[in-house]
Amino acid sequence: MIMTELPEPLTPADCDLRDFQFMPIDIVRLFGSRFHAVASDAEWRAGITLWLKSFHQVPAASIPDDEVELARLAEFGRDLKSWRKVRTVALHGWVKCNDGRFYHPVVAEKAAEAYRKKEFYRDRSKKANAKRWGNKDNSDEPAQGEGLQTHGGSNAQGNASENQKGSSKESIKDASRSPSASQGTVKGQGEYTVPSGTGGADDFRADDRPAPEPPQAASNPPPDDDPNRILWANGVTILGETARPQIARWIKSHGTEIVGQAFERALVAKPERPAGYIQSILTRLAQEASQRAEEQRQADALFDARYPPREMSEFEARALMPPEDFQRWQARQLGAQA
Repeated sequence: MIMTELPEPLTPADCDLRDFQFMPIDIVRLFGSRFHAVASDAEWRAGITLWLKSFHQVPAASIPDDEVELARLAEFGRDLKSWRKVRTVALHGWVKCNDGRFYHPVVAEKAAEAYRKKEFYRDRSKKANAKRWGNKDNSDEPAQGEGLQTHGGSNAQGNASENQKGSSKESIKDASRSPSASQGTVKGQGEYTVPSGTGGADDFRADDRPAPEPPQAASNPPPDDDPNRILWANGVTILGETARPQIARWIKSHGTEIVGQAFERALVAKPERPAGYIQSILTRLAQEASQRAEEQRQADALFDARYPPREMSEFEARALMPPEDFQRWQARQLGAQA
């Protein structure tokens, strides 16, 4: 298979989650997977290590196609011989893409969700900062000159403060004699009254802190949490209005959950050919769902062979079964009661 026939990367090239300390783990999918069922202790440890290490690779959810680097990422160091013994099972589920790297679909799904949230909060922070610092009124302008020096080498703000202190008493007297004094009137060269708001009497009140800004209404309405509306909005954003019939066919064939996951990945990856990218994701997700269903069927058959159906108390089941089987038995009991 040549590189052009390989699928596109499952996360965008700039998907960087190295500042994320935590990676979400889908416990049900992990312990219900074929990987968990067939892996030895060493294979399981190496596989999970690669999942976790890939979250901090760039792009996230990817690992290089290089034996030495893979051995180091799986914590085998220079021991390539031991790494090769576990390699096949440790790389279960990884898909090689046309950028030459391996991607894990489940880790890519978690990474895409984390990256989307990261971009959302980053954009919201930028907008908030622009709103906060981009709309200053004239009263803030003197603060911008803080620390500037005059031609004589003295601090302009310091000179202004001295003038304010020296004239504060005079301005208070003027203000008591004439209401118009607070407006600031020039009497002659070097003789003036201090206008309100520039360090005069009004500015030396006990509580000189600025009043808090009144809460502003949100500029955008609250987001619509209807999953069906979100799915269609994402589909139209990616493919355009004319793709509505195709979106409906995908929903009919694969269901809203799988189609929604494909749209979310496409929003993050921004592929050049979105329809083909989404179709490949849908095919892969459908195959994974079918594989999980078959693994679940096999696990149920093995459980039934190990524990033939019969009346059993919870105490007896807990004493007879290992923890994993007991949890499965409990889940069956709850399903039967429902």
